[in-house]
Amino acid sequence: MKKILSVILSAIIIILIGCGADKKNNESSDITILNNKIDHLTIQFKANTVTITDDEKIQSIRKMFDGELKRNEALDKEKGWIYKVTANDSNNEQIEEFFIINDTNIRINDKTYTCEKIILSRLDEIFEIDREN
Repeated sequence: MKKILSVILSAIIIILIGCGADKKNNESSDITILNNKIDHLTIQFKANTVTITDDEKIQSIRKMFDGELKRNEALDKEKGWIYKVTANDSNNEQIEEFFIINDTNIRINDKTYTCEKIILSRLDEIFEIDREN
């Protein structure tokens, strides 16, 4: 009887540990961006580089990336990006860097996240970049 209870208890523990691991992989990410003290942003589009120092513009950009970013593993292997954004502090030290890969996804450290608030036309306006030419 003790053997049967031990086997059942072991099976339950294994199942619970396995379910916990699956749940962890499927949860939304706790990652956030642009929450640090930012002095300026450097934006790259192809060979063009723009530096944003205006606090109002930085806040406008920050709002687009507010909230929770959800992992999108399906796009991790995709190549290409529209904008490379680098946030720097007042000592010009890089705080963070991410790539805007399309109108709903960004890449941070080779991991892709979905962000529903990205408005590329607004970013084009803020960055003063004409991506059509």
